[in-house]
This record gives sequence, structure tokens and C-alpha cells, in this order.
Amino acid sequence: MGYTGCVPIKAVAFDIDGTMYSSTLFNLRMIPFGLRNARLMATFARVRRELHARSRDSGRREAAARSGRAFRQSQAELFGSHLGIAREEAERRLDAVVYGELESSFSKVRLFKGLVPALESLKSAGLRLAALSDFPAARKLELLGLSRYFELALSSEDSGLLKPAPEPFQDLARALGLDASEILYVGNSLACDLAGALAAGMPVAIVGHRPAPGAELRFTDWRRLVDFVLSRRS
Repeated sequence: MGYTGCVPIKAVAFDIDGTMYSSTLFNLRMIPFGLRNARLMATFARVRRELHARSRDSGRREAAARSGRAFRQSQAELFGSHLGIAREEAERRLDAVVYGELESSFSKVRLFKGLVPALESLKSAGLRLAALSDFPAARKLELLGLSRYFELALSSEDSGLLKPAPEPFQDLARALGLDASEILYVGNSLACDLAGALAAGMPVAIVGHRPAPGAELRFTDWRRLVDFVLSRRS
């Protein structure tokens, strides 16, 4: 897919889940965890779908409190209401299982072949690298052994909204001190990564085989990403 913009790329920002590793393989490996926590994880998935839907609604986005703490409270209230428990207990369970036990499993994740050499090449070439995930990103990068490549790791939760809301991407651009058009966002989800980044004015590269209308690049070989970025850097 040809490049349609004219602004040089100064930074590359990455989604994590499904972009840096196979979500399918991860989910298979986490079956025992899922069975132990079946009701909790099913409820959490339902809550996240509701929060993603809110993030697609411009009116509800405008009403959202723009802070990570407010997001966590809202998430816990929804989670608690579905389980019939108080918000405080809901927060405790989420912290222990989702943001604790599940997150710690990332130390054993197998990254996509070619990802690490691509990060090394981009960083060596002087590109600024960042991460933006719907879940807390800094600890996940540390567990994946990738922290040294990234100058910035943000969670969309800190903006009070999830992808595909444009606000998390706009927060990323502000944190980097760059215009959104100068940041290439690399993700795997058309509904969340592609839609959200485009809404914020970022060019997008999509990992995968499916057609990705609107993306500047669709790839499975990480060397293609490096070649693309280096040909369009400042």
C-alpha cells in the first residue's frame, strides 16, 4: 500500500497485545488461568466491551473524567455491578487477577520473530520509540524484555478512555512533543488501532494478512516495517 502523506516519520509507536506477539498462542497457553478464573475473566471481557463502546461514542467520551484513577473506578463499578459486589472488592479482584497474576505471565511470552531486530534497527537509526496499549504498558514491556528500546510507555487507561478513542493517541503525541502526523502507529486491530490512530491524525502500519484500508503499510515481515520507516524518516 503506497504512502499517501508527506510528513517525515520521527517516531514509531507500538501497540503490544497481538502486535508484538501472537494473541492466539498466548490465549492457548493461558487456558489453565482462564479455567481457574472463568467467571471473573468472562465478566471482565464484558466490561471491557462496554468501555470500548463508550470510547467510540463522542458524547460519552466528552463526559468521561480524563484520568487513570477515574477510569479504574468506572471499570470497577461496572465489574462490581455485574458480579453483585462492592466497587472496592471489585478493584481488589481486578488488581489481584487481571493486573497481577495475568500481567506477570508476560515474562514467558514468545515475541514475533523479527520484532527485536526491527526495534534495534529503528533505535540505532535514531527513531524515537514509544508504546501505547489499552493495558498498563511499562510493566508489560519490562516483562517482555523490551524496556530498553522505548523512551515512553503509555496506557490508554491513563487518558480515561480506551482505543479507538483518539484521545489516548493525542496524549501520546503530546508526551513525545510531536505532531500526530510525525508518529507512525503500529498495531494489529483495525477496529481499535487503525481507527483510533487515524482519528488522531497518525499514519498507521498494521501487522497481519487482512486488508487494512487506510493503513500506510500492512506487513508480516518486520524488515518491511524497518525499510518503510527508514525511507520516510526525517
